Amino acid sequence: ACLLAAARTGAADAVRRCLRAGADAAHRDVAAGSARTPLHLACARGHRADADAAAAAIVPVLAAAGADIDAEDAHGETALHLAVRTPALKASMHSCLLRARAALGV
Repeated sequence: ACLLAAARTGAADAVRRCLRAGADAAHRDVAAGSARTPLHLACARGHRADADAAAAAIVPVLAAAGADIDAEDAHGETALHLAVRTPALKASMHSCLLRARAALGV
């Protein structure tokens, strides 16, 4: 829950702290029924002004911690799907996901 909340709010330092404390980078938000991972939540913050910078800081941290970059949520969407649809996430964020080896054909 700590990691999901940190990713949802775009708090990169809190994401790092949760991971150091043993949080699972692949944890899913099953309570909400979305089955979204912290990566999904970080990339779905498009309504916030700091969305691009926050997601760009969180994605590499989660990827290094073993997050499944191509994990699909309950609707079959990956973090890259969410990032492409999110206006506040710039090309730099898309590049960040692609550098983490997000699959284009998922």
